[in-house]
Amino acid sequence: MALPGLTIAQAAKTAGVTRKPVRVCEARSLLPATERTTAGYRLFDESDIELLTFSRRARAVGLHTDGIRDVLAVHNGGIPPCATVRDLLDDRIAELDANVAELLTLYKALADTWRRADHCADHSPSPSARSSKIRSSRASRSPHCSLGPYLGRTR
Repeated sequence: MALPGLTIAQAAKTAGVTRKPVRVCEARSLLPATERTTAGYRLFDESDIELLTFSRRARAVGLHTDGIRDVLAVHNGGIPPCATVRDLLDDRIAELDANVAELLTLYKALADTWRRADHCADHSPSPSARSSKIRSSRASRSPHCSLGPYLGRTR
């Protein structure tokens, strides 16, 4: 069933996006030029909705605009874009692997720092557990607890 010309709001709703991604696709030339009303409003058709839906799904798995453009170029050239999609997904998976490794390193550093802080001789309550009174004297703190051990340095 062919859709009649849809306004931006109707097209966005049909594709499952807001108006902003529609405007982004227009600005980045992902949508082909199409007819406009005499008032200058763009009318979206079924192929525009398919493209917007594809773009939404591609963004949901983390593909970037350039990757989406590459897939569309291959597709518009009459070739199934499967290899291009696999290459883009391989790149995205590698990107995620690097992010996970970085987060695991951060997690380990935080856990190690927490363990060092837990073994500190000063067992006074943390600032969030203390009353709103601010300690004015550094002398009231234990000399055995400094930032050095937390930062991987010794005193």
